Amino acid sequence: MIWTPPQLGAFLRVAFEDRYNGMWVLAATTGTRRSELAGVERKMVDLDNGTLTIEDTRVVVRGRAEASDGKSESSQRDISIDSFTVRHLRSYLDRMNEEREAFGASYPNHDYLMVGPEGRPPHPDTRWAS
Repeated sequence: MIWTPPQLGAFLRVAFEDRYNGMWVLAATTGTRRSELAGVERKMVDLDNGTLTIEDTRVVVRGRAEASDGKSESSQRDISIDSFTVRHLRSYLDRMNEEREAFGASYPNHDYLMVGPEGRPPHPDTRWAS
C-alpha cells in the first residue's frame, strides 16, 4: 500500500518523537525495506554526497538474525538521499555517537545504524519503537 501525503505526514509526526527518527525518515523517503534498514552500516551512508548504498541486509533464519547479501544482484544499489533525510540522519548519528561514547568499551563493535542506546541491533522481527 502506498501512503497518501497526509498518511506520510502523520507517520513522520510520530516518528520524529522516536529515538530511531533518522531511520524512520530514511525508510519513508527512500522506500528501504525492514531487512535493509536493519543491515544499514555507517560505511553505506555518505551524507556529504547524499547517498545510501544498499549492500547487506539482516534477515531471520531459523529464528536468529543473520547478515545476508540481499535477495539478488539488483537488490544491491545506490539510493539518493534528499537534504531533509540527510539532516535527520546527521542528528541521529550524533546521538548514536554520544551513546557509543557513554557506553565506552562495553558498546558492541559493529557498524549498524539501527541499534538500541546500548548498541545492540534489534532482532529484525522486532516491532521497533522507543
